[in-house]
Amino acid sequence: MTIEFKPRKYERLASELRDLIRGGSLKPGDQLPTFAELHLKSGITKPTIIRAHTLLEREGLITRRRGHGTFVAEPAAGAAAGPMTDTIAVFTPYGGVAAQRTYHSPGWAIHTTAGVLERVSEAGKHAILLHPDRVTERDIEWLTTQRTLGAIVYGENELDVAHLQMIISSFVKAGVPIAEMDQPPGSVVCDRVESDHEQGAYELTQWLIARGRRRILPIMPLTDEFHWGARRIAGYERAMREAGLAPMAPIGNPVPGDAPVTRAEFDAVTRTRAATLIEVMVGDDACDALLLATDGLVFSYAAACRMFGRQPNRDVLLAGYDNYWEDAPEREAGWETARPDITVDKDNHRIGAELVQLLLDRLEGRLPSEPQLRMIPPKVIVLSDAVGDPKILPQNA
Repeated sequence: MTIEFKPRKYERLASELRDLIRGGSLKPGDQLPTFAELHLKSGITKPTIIRAHTLLEREGLITRRRGHGTFVAEPAAGAAAGPMTDTIAVFTPYGGVAAQRTYHSPGWAIHTTAGVLERVSEAGKHAILLHPDRVTERDIEWLTTQRTLGAIVYGENELDVAHLQMIISSFVKAGVPIAEMDQPPGSVVCDRVESDHEQGAYELTQWLIARGRRRILPIMPLTDEFHWGARRIAGYERAMREAGLAPMAPIGNPVPGDAPVTRAEFDAVTRTRAATLIEVMVGDDACDALLLATDGLVFSYAAACRMFGRQPNRDVLLAGYDNYWEDAPEREAGWETARPDITVDKDNHRIGAELVQLLLDRLEGRLPSEPQLRMIPPKVIVLSDAVGDPKILPQNA
């Protein structure tokens, strides 16, 4: 999904003034055009001018002198005015957008980066991609002394959490605005964007229940490292109780790491999955649906169901998550023909764009002082009864 953001009038004015300052047409100590001059020249209103000035003042490019006007600021000691004052530092392991050619399904995290970079470009800013695990405290200090405009952090499942928290806390202490995604409980508090994992699992469970499923087994990571697992379980349990059904105890399972590269590896993984299902796959109260942590688990668990004589997508419905199943190596290799009956698209592109928008809103003074949370609603995508293209359920369907 692509979200279009058009620069506002004050953003365009700020960009014009910024170019004049950085291009040397307006030098340190020069007075900016007055409200009356700007209005006469371009018809710009006073509130628009004030918002543009506020933005430039936050960037350290101008200073206001009460009763005298607005002037180009002198460069801060130790910090040369340069492109970093208009640059957003993006810390993520999901870098090159060229990878979209391989990971074309929207559920891959690389599409978060695509959303970030597109919104940065639309806002007329620069972006610099930095791998968090290769950045030192001295690097962060350099970024802050260069008056970096702001920072964005995401991708904690692939990273050293303590190191990630060092990055976030360093920017917070330096007063540089920062927005992050899906940090674990107890992390440094700053503006954040999250996918609504609880709502996603709730809607998946409702769909399964509506199709007559009563023994729905959640298979989720149950460790603090994957803190979203607890939110998924909460959504599942809410839907089950609302339907008058007893929730099943979840089976803990890590999300997939490296995918199996040979059929022998896939078969070994399948046997491991089957071993965890022995008590719930046989008998009158056997489970009739699996609520899986991510699409990458669908194929090995589908194969495990077959080991018990249970047909996936019929005897046992499969609910995936993240909407990347089409690109899964197990599917491309043909080791398992089942697919998710239903999955969730977190809308990673929108999440990326919203991270930037949240940062811009903070920079431009549109937010209260306390950290803000923006929750992105999930898109539930039905696959088992779709004809042609997959069907996206209406929100809260």
